[in-house]
Amino acid sequence: MTGKEMISEVLVSLQQYLAIVDDDFDNMLLVDEDLETAIPQLRTNPILPVFDEFLSNLLALVIENRDSFLFDNFAVTGTIHIIDFNNPELSKKNRGFAYSDNQFAFFSAKSLFDSGRLVSFSLMENGLLWKQMEMFFVHDFSPRQGNIVNFFDCLTHQDSSKGFLIKHIPDAFNAERHYAYVYLSFLNSAHSVKLPSVLNYSSTLLNTGLTFASNVEFEQYFDIYDVLNELNQAPDLLTRFLKLYHVLEYYMYRLYLVDLVGRVGANKFFVREFITSAERMKRGERETFIANFFKIFSTDSAIIHGAVNPYCSPVVISFLSDHNFSNSFVGSNVKKVGELIYGLRCAIVHNKESEYHLTVSFYDDFVDIIPVIKALTGIMENLIIEKIKTNHSHIKYPRRDMTLY
Repeated sequence: MTGKEMISEVLVSLQQYLAIVDDDFDNMLLVDEDLETAIPQLRTNPILPVFDEFLSNLLALVIENRDSFLFDNFAVTGTIHIIDFNNPELSKKNRGFAYSDNQFAFFSAKSLFDSGRLVSFSLMENGLLWKQMEMFFVHDFSPRQGNIVNFFDCLTHQDSSKGFLIKHIPDAFNAERHYAYVYLSFLNSAHSVKLPSVLNYSSTLLNTGLTFASNVEFEQYFDIYDVLNELNQAPDLLTRFLKLYHVLEYYMYRLYLVDLVGRVGANKFFVREFITSAERMKRGERETFIANFFKIFSTDSAIIHGAVNPYCSPVVISFLSDHNFSNSFVGSNVKKVGELIYGLRCAIVHNKESEYHLTVSFYDDFVDIIPVIKALTGIMENLIIEKIKTNHSHIKYPRRDMTLY
């Protein structure tokens, strides 16, 4: 089967799937064999936007004829298998990627969508996806098996729960094991799951009011600037939030040191006190973070509330409670905000079976709280700079040097 024959079969199958009667289309496709006129003609019929986008991508591929695929014959070996990620053993393992080697070819329906839109699979950057779609179509038409109906169903309902796999090896099909191997092979080839646009995050200014003031010792905080640089380099929201936490963590320890430095001279300073306090902070990390967060940001409750409250629907509040991020979260309660920040940090860093894990690969599991994370990230980045430029007493050292004896 050539690429041109494969595209023709896809178009005929779509016409049948949508129950379209169009004599002009039939003549253009079956008599004239002109894909470049047949595809636009099919688009003139009343069809869902997703199918219009699908046909638009097919037309772009036909016009480009990349690697002369329209006239090349495709080798047909192997068997098609549909993976259902609704099955309990696979329900948490659906990843949006496409991959092939000499043993398997695979693409997930999840890789077809981004933020509710069909991805432009005709673009070169999505060439790996189109290659697997090609192979699926060719195998489904040689001979005709009808699996393309499952594919069209996924488009109709924006159903990301299916995976389309071609097996070239003789082993009996095992969905869980074969899929796991394909994903590992994909990663082993130095590929990565494409970042969904919903997790993109960037900012042109962290704090719009930053300006030089001669009474602010900007040099005091130089250690933190490199972490802010890493924050700005973060490729996705979760990585950026983790870098934000690192800055806040620096503030939490700095608050403790500012207090110690302030007491040196007025009282005796013992090494034992420093060590004991440091160990106490480490043992009670969560409680220490929340308490110190409150001390630094207690006067900012209205600003924080204004930023996050529009995104705190009952669904979001329940999600935060159910997953132990923060019980009965209220944006105006600074301690609850600190609790949420610490909980989100743990969910990003930790990957234990007993704990909820936030990962880019399975973002749709926590999509409801992404707007809250974005809002929280933005306002805390602003306040981090604000504390520096206003000489906040809890993070500003009272002196540069400390005499120990």
